[in-house]
Amino acid sequence: MASNSQSANPVAVRAAALVGLVGAAASAALGIVVQAAVQPWTAVSDDRWSYPWTPKQYVGFSLLGAAVDLLIAIGLVGFARSGIARSRRAARWGTGLAVAGTVALTVAQACSILVRDQPVDNGGAGAVSALFGAAAVLLAVGFVLAGVATWRHGAWTGWRAATPFAVGACALALVGLAPTKALPSAVSAFSLSLVALFIALDTHPAPTEGTLAERAVRNPATTRRAGTPADVTVA
Repeated sequence: MASNSQSANPVAVRAAALVGLVGAAASAALGIVVQAAVQPWTAVSDDRWSYPWTPKQYVGFSLLGAAVDLLIAIGLVGFARSGIARSRRAARWGTGLAVAGTVALTVAQACSILVRDQPVDNGGAGAVSALFGAAAVLLAVGFVLAGVATWRHGAWTGWRAATPFAVGACALALVGLAPTKALPSAVSAFSLSLVALFIALDTHPAPTEGTLAERAVRNPATTRRAGTPADVTVA
């Protein structure tokens, strides 16, 4: 499980954020293309696992999806190691589950190639579908925990502090919309929330004393519970 017990080099964190940003942007674009350009014109039955792709097309799509998920996982490792969510248990579990969920998505994408010719109610297809669902749940739970830890730590404020919660909410939406034809749009929304997270990480890759001091002055009780020294002062 990924740990953020020590803040990583901000340069390395920004590099990981940019890699994740590329992956998330590509994933969002793929979802839009599938929803707007592929799904309306497909001749493939929606009871086939490969829908809306033909089985042959689905191989390339899945390999691309797996590669994109790996890029996103790299970005999330950067988030986990940045120290933005601090090193407490909730942060370690939250960021660890988020990374694990993304890796599980990568595995599910690769495994789905094996069932591309099957109907969606086949046992093998059902197992792969369950893996996708489990990955989405891991992401949702992980980002809720990471969001709480990030907010309590106070290293991010404003819109940045909201991004982990947004990712968690969009991951939860993936679970509900997975059986519907709106899934590509849900994937795009989830990916765009990750774009926001990675932009936040790129522009603010590490906790700063000034930000934490401002949080301590604004809400000293919450900040002490989060582990920030109570005697921190603003210069």
